[in-house]
Amino acid sequence: MDEAGFSDRPTVRKTWSRKGKTPVVASAGGWKNRSVIGTIVATPTGEHPRYFGSIKSKAIRSPDIVTYIKNLRRHLHGRKLILFWDGLRAHTSRETTAFIKTQSSWLTIERTPTYAPEVNPAEYGWSSMKTKDMANTCSKTTMELDARIRKSFRRLQRSPNTLKGFLKASGLFG
Repeated sequence: MDEAGFSDRPTVRKTWSRKGKTPVVASAGGWKNRSVIGTIVATPTGEHPRYFGSIKSKAIRSPDIVTYIKNLRRHLHGRKLILFWDGLRAHTSRETTAFIKTQSSWLTIERTPTYAPEVNPAEYGWSSMKTKDMANTCSKTTMELDARIRKSFRRLQRSPNTLKGFLKASGLFG
């Protein structure tokens, strides 16, 4: 599980424009942004990966983490989960820690190094979303930004081979 931020400011990437014609990506000039939480859920061998994500209008805080985990549990249909996450303050807060202790029958937490995004499969998802789905685009409203993020979530949800690639790149799965 990991969190990321998305902005209405365009992420500029290479394009296939005509030689000598520099493409122009218009920007609304605002600073509208969204925080997102995402998780790739797979079997212990990395098979049958599924993607779950949530959009928040503000920075991710402890109540958001607790709500997200509760929602995630509903999708797991009683299965156990080992959740890998970094040392984000919202992960280590008293509220989150207390909640995690009450969920020990189905949830185990493993911390990843804070400054090692290469071992976090969700980081590969953020990179894919930002360089493919959000590149060279500018959302004029927060509703449009949310729609782009949801569309990107759906692309990942429909791409088990891509998710397997994220798991393999992280080194957590073979």
